[in-house]
Amino acid sequence: MTALAPKVALGSLGQPSTLAEALHTWSGFVQAEPGETSAQPNLTLAPGAPVDPAAFLAEHGLTGPVQPIGCHFLQDVTVCGVLYPFLDGRLIDDGSHLSMVSADWLTRFPTHFPGRSGKPPLVLDAPVLPVAGPGYQTYGHWIIDFLPRIAVARAVLGDAFGTLKYLILHDTPDWAMRLMASFFGIQEADCYRLTFGADEVLCRRVLYPTYAH
Repeated sequence: MTALAPKVALGSLGQPSTLAEALHTWSGFVQAEPGETSAQPNLTLAPGAPVDPAAFLAEHGLTGPVQPIGCHFLQDVTVCGVLYPFLDGRLIDDGSHLSMVSADWLTRFPTHFPGRSGKPPLVLDAPVLPVAGPGYQTYGHWIIDFLPRIAVARAVLGDAFGTLKYLILHDTPDWAMRLMASFFGIQEADCYRLTFGADEVLCRRVLYPTYAH
């Protein structure tokens, strides 16, 4: 076990911006949809379920506001491990459950921190969107988490969407590649495949869409 990774909140990294400004400076946050109040949970457990309803609701029944949906334009982000994003040595925390899991995994696998792979980082100048994280081999995570973030990127970028490249892991399932191709036209040539836990990339320009939930 190692110490918890220092974090930086994603929402603190950029001021609201227009798309033209963000593309020119590669900085700021471009909104696609405003925030709104979260729907109240409607929890029903099967009779005899071995779960305490109050405890289950406290853990899973999030009722806070949904933050604005859009894209952060970030520079000099280091991506490693299961494509954890780091800025100046701090894990970018987007407030999602996957960010919380990422922080926990980093306590278990300290070699996934930047600079600990034993390999020099690959430097990418092209604008990239990392498409992975905890659960990247699970269909449900693609439907709920990863594919909607690509959709947010397309909604924000418009015609510039075609300039993006994608960071994926070497063992991304074939069905996930077919989903990206079917929904967004993303092909293998648009992707950089990284080895989980071994490769490290310094990304000069990263597009970081928010989650859509």
